[in-house]
Amino acid sequence: MKISDLLREDHARVERLIVELDTWDADELQRGFNTFRKALQRHMFVEELAVFTFIRTEHHVELSCMPTLQQQHDEILLLLDQMDETRHQSPPMDVAPLKHALLAALDEHRRFEDEELYPRFDADLGEQQKRTILLRLQACID
Repeated sequence: MKISDLLREDHARVERLIVELDTWDADELQRGFNTFRKALQRHMFVEELAVFTFIRTEHHVELSCMPTLQQQHDEILLLLDQMDETRHQSPPMDVAPLKHALLAALDEHRRFEDEELYPRFDADLGEQQKRTILLRLQACID
């Protein structure tokens, strides 16, 4: 398995959670939203720390796309916070526009990784580096 394959699988798992929110009743919604938030934050933590910090500190490889990735993460987390705030207003407001914006941001982020980031892994990292990072990812994600 490749680093990109494992991260793509985790992306898909996180995105399924937000789609499932539509199927939950009011009692399940808070728990489901919290589950989605934790999964998304964990995914971002794994990307930023377990992968990119490790690449930079242990292998001295600088990825020029890191600032863009971190900016996308910040924007996604902001949308998530806005969704949560909107749900807790009295009366609760419709979160559909924010959910749509969040799904669009996640899609843009996924495309960025597929087109810019993951090809850099293949180009800039040696086989041993890739194996080490994959093992770290598997320990965090599994």
